Amino acid sequence: MNNLVKLSFVAIALLAGFYLPDLLNNDKQINIDDYCLLSQTPCIQENVVMQLSEDFAHPLKTIKLNADWSSDEPQQLLLTLDGLEMSMGTTKHILHKQPDGSYQGDITLPICTEDSMTWLGSLSDGKLSVLAAIRSKK
Repeated sequence: MNNLVKLSFVAIALLAGFYLPDLLNNDKQINIDDYCLLSQTPCIQENVVMQLSEDFAHPLKTIKLNADWSSDEPQQLLLTLDGLEMSMGTTKHILHKQPDGSYQGDITLPICTEDSMTWLGSLSDGKLSVLAAIRSKK
């Protein structure tokens, strides 16, 4: 009987370790409609205008991101992106202030095994953050 109790505790611990993380993270439902899908068409969120040099990003190919920020204070902005369909880590990109007051930065996304992928994240000056999404295709 003692071995049966030990075996039961081991089985419960394994099941809890397998299912508990999913149960705890269930409240983080992502709504893609909350994100500004970046492309060559300007996208506006909270008075911030964002625009890519191309409609889609391609792995390891640099594209430009331009932003008109609602405040002139920061010297740079930080774009942080995470993959939606696949966990590939977090990419961070700096947008530097230009002489005309806008911000510009180079975005290079890593290679993915999928044909296309959505990158979700935020563009921030440390005080204000706006949600941004970039679609990448092979």
